[in-house]
Amino acid sequence: MRVPAPREGLLLRDRDALRTAAPLRDRRALRSPVAGSPQWADPFVDTVERPAVDHLEVIIGPDSARPARDSVRRSRRSQVFRHAARGTARARRWLVAAVLLGLVVGGAGVYRARQVSNDLDGARASHADVTTRLVRYEWPAAGTALAAFGDDAQRAADRTSGPLWSLAERLPGVGDDAAAQQRVATDLAAVTRAARPVAEALPQLTALATRTATGEPVPSTSQVDTAALSAVVAALPGLTAALDAASRDLAALPTSGLLVPVAATVADARASLDLTRAALRSTSPTLSVLPALFGASGPRTWVVLLERGTGDRVGAYGVVRAERGALQVQSVHPRGASWRAVHRAVPAPDYVLTLDPQAFAVLTQAMGPVTGGPADQLRIALTRLASGALDWPELFRTLPAPIAQQQLTLHAADPAEQVRLVRAGVADSVGTGESARVAGYLTR
Repeated sequence: MRVPAPREGLLLRDRDALRTAAPLRDRRALRSPVAGSPQWADPFVDTVERPAVDHLEVIIGPDSARPARDSVRRSRRSQVFRHAARGTARARRWLVAAVLLGLVVGGAGVYRARQVSNDLDGARASHADVTTRLVRYEWPAAGTALAAFGDDAQRAADRTSGPLWSLAERLPGVGDDAAAQQRVATDLAAVTRAARPVAEALPQLTALATRTATGEPVPSTSQVDTAALSAVVAALPGLTAALDAASRDLAALPTSGLLVPVAATVADARASLDLTRAALRSTSPTLSVLPALFGASGPRTWVVLLERGTGDRVGAYGVVRAERGALQVQSVHPRGASWRAVHRAVPAPDYVLTLDPQAFAVLTQAMGPVTGGPADQLRIALTRLASGALDWPELFRTLPAPIAQQQLTLHAADPAEQVRLVRAGVADSVGTGESARVAGYLTR
């Protein structure tokens, strides 16, 4: 039986059957069996006797091995080219994706760095405002500026705490600059956290202010918020410690090799912290003694002597009661009373304040002009003090000079409190001077 050969050759599947079926003209056509991989006979052989066999696995035909090998080689070469083309396309796609990702990340990093720079600039401006307000004893306005400084510093710290900024710190060329900005923001944020109680309490001291942070007049009030005042005093040690820690940390931060704007940011932060520390050192003593002077923990009695007098006589004097921030003028007496009479009238005052005429004239700059005799002048001044109708910041600013010249002296009946007054710089040395002897007589 003869069967037609396929268009490209005859598929035979059994080696032994092939040898008996037809003579081979080219033994080179024999191929090794490959399971499941059919090989077609040489196209020059049109027909072949097909034996009654099940499987033949050779390719027959003249010179059939060379074309088959060439075909396999071409097939393999085309597969290699196809794989290479697919790999090249895949690599190209990955490269494009990497470039796009780099552009996105780089753009986001630049934008974030700009935001941080703006936040730190705002914090620097608010910090300078805080220092100015503290030096001028404008405490409510200082609290408002301190809150703004805290917002700017905390935003900068938040922006420099994510994974994007951590990646920027590891990049060559800009890593040191990113780390420096992150350090400045973190230190300033630590200061604002310690200052939060102060920022919340200072705006409530409107009784000790004449104008708000925006420059608007503050209505006069006769009562000081001693709870807010005590909160400020309680938070001062923590704020001072935070300022010192931040100042030390930034002082140890090297700026060589940083970009000029970043190095300037570090230098500005250092200078701002130093100025704030100095301002706090000058105002903290006054703040620390005010709660007791205003009767925060209970009523306090004041004896205010306008003149020391001569011999056993005193000048005009007044008696003021302080309780929970409210001042009340109880009595004013003309000059000429004896020390014994004053002691009988006020047997155990908590504080004795003595004023020379020169010191009194300086203090009236904050209280406004006064007229009349010594007793009338003292009554007007004490009434304005009790009603809050005076410029408290100006009063605080004028106190250091007469205290330093001992034209104004303050003495407390409690020796421990007197020590605190001396350390605060608002009283003379304990147990020395004429005023101390007078106060000692009145308070014993």
